[in-house]
Formats: sequence, C-alpha cells, structure tokens
Amino acid sequence: MAALRCSSASENEVRPRWFGKVLGCLFVTLWGVCVLGGLAVGTWGAWGAWEVVNGISSSDWPTTEGTVISADMFYGDDNSWYPHIVYAYALDGKNFRGERLRYDGGGPCSSDAEAYPAGKAITIRYHPSHPDRSVLEPGFKRGALFIFGFGMIFIIGTSIIMAMVVYAIRQARQGR
Repeated sequence: MAALRCSSASENEVRPRWFGKVLGCLFVTLWGVCVLGGLAVGTWGAWGAWEVVNGISSSDWPTTEGTVISADMFYGDDNSWYPHIVYAYALDGKNFRGERLRYDGGGPCSSDAEAYPAGKAITIRYHPSHPDRSVLEPGFKRGALFIFGFGMIFIIGTSIIMAMVVYAIRQARQGR
C-alpha cells in the first residue's frame, strides 16, 4: 500500500510524460475547431451585416419602373418553398435584370410569387453607384438581423474561448 502513495518530492511525476502532449493536442484541436467555426459563422454573420446595411440603405435608393419577367417557387433543401422572381428594368439606355426581392437573409415565403405575376409593372429601387444591384421591397427583415447577430455572438464567444485557452497554456508553461 505504501508504494501507491506519492510523496511530495515526486508529486510532479504522477502524470505520465505524454499527458501534457495529449492535453496540448486537445487544446490545439479545440482552438482549430473554434477558428474554423468562427470563420464559417463569422462569414455568415458578415453576409448578414451586408444584408442589414443594404436593406437599410435601399430605402433611400432611387426608383425606376420595370416589369416582372417570371415568378416561380422552388423547393429548398430545408423543405421550404422559396420565391424566385426575375424582373427587368432600364436605366440610361442600359437594360438590367434583377432577382432580389428583399434583404431578408433568404427566408422562405410562399405568397411572394403570387404578388409578382409575370408581366406586372413594378417599381424597383436600385443602388445609385451600382445600378445592377436592385431590390423590389426596400428595407430589411428580421432574418437578416438574426444572421448578423448570431454571427457576432459566435465570433465573440469563439474569441473568449481562444483567449481562455491561450491563458491556460501560458499558466501551464509558467508552472502555476
């Protein structure tokens, strides 16, 4: 029984030498997952920010008249129906085609195609510096704000986790 107890002199030798390497690999793996996840969700959040900014500014964009070319519904991978509305408009003798219904993060809505039948005359808002960017319904919907918010929360959370891992590794190297 006495052989199983550790004396204070050999207290640091209780763990095998490989333990620190395994723990380090786990930290690096966790860090890698956080970085990759942060980049993925951060990119998604940046896209949400783009949707929100363009949605807000689209309310002040100039307008022009156009025509709906086609209005269809397609079945998405998430078992929801999505509208696909194509419209045409002309500015300064140049013809443009648009497909942007609204800045909403791409959420499903089954009634949109019915509101824009083919051949219908419509008012289109277009970006003053980039007239090829247009939208039928200005403003943004909550879906875009959710995407942006979730992305930012994930980036902040990932940053905190990474800072904690770096702090723990530094403390372990200092022997604390």
